[in-house]
Amino acid sequence: MSSFHQDGNKKRGVYSDLSETKRHPQVQRDTVPNTKTKIKKAAISLGVGKFNPKTDGKLRAHKPHPPSSPPKIAAPKVQKSYVVGEDEVPRKIEVERKKRSYASKDIAALLQSFGIDIDSILPVGDITPTTSVDAKNSLDMFRLPLEIFDNTDYDDRNPEEWLEIQDEHGNINVSSSTPASTLAGNPLTWKRCVVMAYDKDSQMYTCSIDGSDNTVKRPRILVLFISEDPTIFAKRIAEGCDRRKQTEIQIAYNV
Repeated sequence: MSSFHQDGNKKRGVYSDLSETKRHPQVQRDTVPNTKTKIKKAAISLGVGKFNPKTDGKLRAHKPHPPSSPPKIAAPKVQKSYVVGEDEVPRKIEVERKKRSYASKDIAALLQSFGIDIDSILPVGDITPTTSVDAKNSLDMFRLPLEIFDNTDYDDRNPEEWLEIQDEHGNINVSSSTPASTLAGNPLTWKRCVVMAYDKDSQMYTCSIDGSDNTVKRPRILVLFISEDPTIFAKRIAEGCDRRKQTEIQIAYNV
């Protein structure tokens, strides 16, 4: 009897455990601590990194953006709302279209269409035309600096805003590497450059030609930023040349 009761107790004990497990399948899972969940909650509260359940439960710190992702420079301005209708072109597409349009235009060819060549632009800034001794007394060689006649109404940004960039977080900072074009070299041609700084006193931009150590100082009328329309920039130069010519004629007439 004693052995039978002992065996029976064992069976009832085993049966009882199985019965509890079947009726309450969540009991065992709930009592087991979820280590990954705890680590994830701790990571979120501390802000030390992102949790990836596919890893071994280790925390990985945020990695900075790779250097190959350049910051956003000032984009071409468009007169379009950020929220558009279904039948309207989105703002981002309009900006991208302008970028491609600007990049396809040749500033030298545009100036030629206005009857402006490099000789008619000079002198400007520290660039002076090379003349012979006999030609120095000619009224044709009498030229005032072109930047004096620059119409700043063409600008849709102030000098500092042209150098602003936007990082991956949307923060606005002053850049030391804003792409542009300017006159440089011998002979003078329009070359790619990087605008590094702006001096308020002299109103000159410091430009690094072709990203090299060769730097020059140029007035605004000779700095074509990558995010401005070359056609409007060519009109700006043509208007400056025309205003200068009219002033020089008046000066020569009154002498």
